[in-house]
Amino acid sequence: MFSYLNNKKAIAKIRITQDGSLKILKETLRIGDSLGNSSIGFTSRFYLAEYYLSVGDTLRAKEYCENGKRIAITKKNFEGELKTMELLAKIDPKNSAFYNERFISLNDSLQNVERATRNKFARIEFETDEITTQKNLAEAEKEKISAQRWMILGFSLFFLAVFIFLYISHRQRSKNKELQYLQQQQKANEEIYRLMLDQQQKIEEGKQIEKRRISKELHDGVMGKLSSIRMNLFVLGKNPDSETLIRCMEHVDEIQNIEKEIRKISHDLNQNLFADASDFMLMVTNLVDNIREHSAIHFKIIADEKIDWNRINSSVKMQVYRILQEALQNIEKYANATTVVISMLEKEDHLSVTITDDGIGFDPRSGKSGIGHKNMHERAAEINGKCIISSAIGKGTAINLIIPT
Repeated sequence: MFSYLNNKKAIAKIRITQDGSLKILKETLRIGDSLGNSSIGFTSRFYLAEYYLSVGDTLRAKEYCENGKRIAITKKNFEGELKTMELLAKIDPKNSAFYNERFISLNDSLQNVERATRNKFARIEFETDEITTQKNLAEAEKEKISAQRWMILGFSLFFLAVFIFLYISHRQRSKNKELQYLQQQQKANEEIYRLMLDQQQKIEEGKQIEKRRISKELHDGVMGKLSSIRMNLFVLGKNPDSETLIRCMEHVDEIQNIEKEIRKISHDLNQNLFADASDFMLMVTNLVDNIREHSAIHFKIIADEKIDWNRINSSVKMQVYRILQEALQNIEKYANATTVVISMLEKEDHLSVTITDDGIGFDPRSGKSGIGHKNMHERAAEINGKCIISSAIGKGTAINLIIPT
């Protein structure tokens, strides 16, 4: 019954939209073949032939129709054989005359057999009626005597049977309703439990994502700036003259900017941190100038004038700035470099940002990459970019950030 309904559902889809019908038909065919049910096998193949004919695949349509015809012939399903011959005439117009001739021949044969069978049964029925009439006349008198008694007994048994049937049906319906209610209740409980688990998992995932985001912002942004300010203020201990004090007061003002940045992190750092930045290159230059004040590193910035930073999304600029900040901080702490080159170029389909130094380098195969390198890779991934870090001991380090535009 399931296969029959599946076939009807699939053929309805074929005649309306065709969406999903092929999968249903093939599943029904598999079920029929696994059960060895020739009726399901024939019907599924016939409908598959109709489907492939409707989509223009005549080769597969003919293959399935021929298979269905062989099943119909084997099982002496003459009606099925007629249907396949009619469909084959549509699938293979070149040989339609052959199929139509076979259709007409088989149909005439079936009609002749049916006509002969009807005549035979009509003759048998006529002879049987004569015998029955004679028998009925002989038994009529006997039946009249016992008719009333059997009538009373028959009505009694009929009403008793009706009563028993109604009672059993009522009990069965009650049990079925109770069973359906329990099943529905169990499904509802399972669905509620699953939704609770999904919700809890989403909450935990959100917490972890937010923790990682805040960790990266504090490490790359706030800690980087505080480290820069600390090193700039360190000159007070060596040269506490008035000019140095005036210059250091600017870094005290920068602490207020850091406080503002921390407040922004607590609200929505990803969207708002760079929303007010009108000149991205000025921010990069200020970042480099802060390092120049307390370091002997020579910086060179190469920026493509074709880059329209106002057009680039603020989240992309934020991640680029953070990666630059982390890279320069690592160079200052660990590289012992004398020259750093920052290159920003716009290619056909991407933006390329490269930071190279002539420092001591490191061995990438050692696997001792810190949280800074991990954060750079994660930040690049968040803007659908790639961060490629290449280095060798004694040959400096190159960090290449590729961002699709």
